[in-house]
Amino acid sequence: MRDFAEQEDGMKRIGILGVGELSEKIVAGIFKHNHLARVYLSPRNFDRAQRLASEFPCEIMPDNQAVVDKSEIVIIGVRPESLDELSREVTFSSEQLVVSLVAGYSLSDTQQLFGHQNCVRAMLNYAAEVNSSTVIMAPKNADAEALFAPLGDLVALNTEAEYQVATVSMCMNGWYYFLASQMQSWLEKQGLESHDARALVLGNLRDCAAYAGEHPDWSLEDLGKSISTPGTFTEQGRHFLQNAGAFEAWQNASDDVLNQLRKKR
Repeated sequence: MRDFAEQEDGMKRIGILGVGELSEKIVAGIFKHNHLARVYLSPRNFDRAQRLASEFPCEIMPDNQAVVDKSEIVIIGVRPESLDELSREVTFSSEQLVVSLVAGYSLSDTQQLFGHQNCVRAMLNYAAEVNSSTVIMAPKNADAEALFAPLGDLVALNTEAEYQVATVSMCMNGWYYFLASQMQSWLEKQGLESHDARALVLGNLRDCAAYAGEHPDWSLEDLGKSISTPGTFTEQGRHFLQNAGAFEAWQNASDDVLNQLRKKR
């Protein structure tokens, strides 16, 4: 396998098969970190590809195989229902690294479908655009890690079973937006301006993440207890949420998603 970090021109050659919203964010994050990156885009979803090519030094290729032929690392970002068709359109060389972003499609199935063993799975969120995404990956792979680590906080896992569990945490990212929206809506109903309510909710979320990040030796529960002390309004609200089953509902939702993931092939 070639060492992608030591190419003669110092630039990585990255192919994107499936230029969707997430792929768009990934490309933006890649170029924010390394403006010398070389990125080749598949022609489908041409409007988005053209927009990327106008903003960053990407090249739109005539077809999917042309993307593969130009690339050393190929990112697959198509929908699961499009994988079969894609597998009939492309052939990878043994030294190429394939990174699948396709949710619910196992590593072994990807390897079998494309007849290619050098594959990893990865998942991240839209914050990749500003290099602030959580990134999960399995199995560990030095080249894939070097590419995706600059997009945020990388968690490289050993097994696909671990990856499935971590996938649920990525779903939580979306759930947090709905929780934040509910709290913003409540503040607005009490008379706060929308921008003030949003700033308060998002500020509190950032405060929690920042403080927890500075105290890795404390459990998250202990951090909460240090704030939610007896006799405080914070403690009053925590008891209400606990008695209403709000915390348990999050674990139940996580169980439900994990069960569905395990049913996927």
